[in-house]
Parts: sequence; structure tokens; C-alpha cells
Amino acid sequence: MLDYLAEVISETLSNIFGKNLMNYWLGVFFAVLSGVLANIGTVLQKKVVNEVSDEAKFFRSLIKKPLWVLGLLMGLTIGAVFYMLAQMYIGPTLTPGLMAVGLIVLAIGAVKIVGEELKFSEIIGILLMIVAIALLDSVEWKLNYH
Repeated sequence: MLDYLAEVISETLSNIFGKNLMNYWLGVFFAVLSGVLANIGTVLQKKVVNEVSDEAKFFRSLIKKPLWVLGLLMGLTIGAVFYMLAQMYIGPTLTPGLMAVGLIVLAIGAVKIVGEELKFSEIIGILLMIVAIALLDSVEWKLNYH
């Protein structure tokens, strides 16, 4: 199923932009989207966990919350589908580094949605991740296009 979906997307866009360049940017998009979705899912789950009282049936309380289930689905299924698509287009070399964008979303979401505070060292870490992700684009990678 994923192979067919990837083939349809790739064929349509490669007719417009050219095969190799389109596969590269499609893979980059899928990797970033995977990281963002997985970490938004984590933020949503954390928000629900903070709202649920400490009780004996804690897990049962979580499962009954639609927002927690949505967060679980975003991280484990939807994010995983885009991760596999990214692997198909750009391989295992670039995908994890590009998924680090999701960690930036996680930090921002923790502040805005969950109400946590960032320490100075965490802000420096976020800035270093942004620099590292930007450097990924400046390095020539030998990509395995399908």
C-alpha cells in the first residue's frame, strides 16, 4: 500500500519537476512532517496526563480521553507512515536529522499548550538543533533514489 502511494505521488510530481530533485524534496517534507506529527502527539498526550488525576485506574482514564488517543495515533501511526515514506525517498541517512524539527515543535508545544517553562540551556539546545538542521542542506549527500 505504501509502495503504491509513494509511486503515485512520485510519478505525478516527477512529471512536473524532474525525478531526482522531486524525490529529494518529497523525502525531506515527509521526514519533517513525521517528526512534527510525532511530537505534537506527545504534547497532546502530556496535556491530558497533566489533567487526569492520580488514581488507581489511571490508564483507563487516559484511554477514555479523545485528545490522548489522538496524540497516540499521531505519534504511532500517522507519524510512522510519513517516516516510512521519508525512508523510501531519502533513506536512513537524512531522515532522523530532519525529524529533529519535531523536537523544536515539542519544546514550543510544551510551553504554549502544556504550560512548561524552558531553561536557558534548553533554548541553546533548540538553537543548536536549528543550526544543525540547516547544515544538513549545505552538505552534499549521496542519496539512493528509487
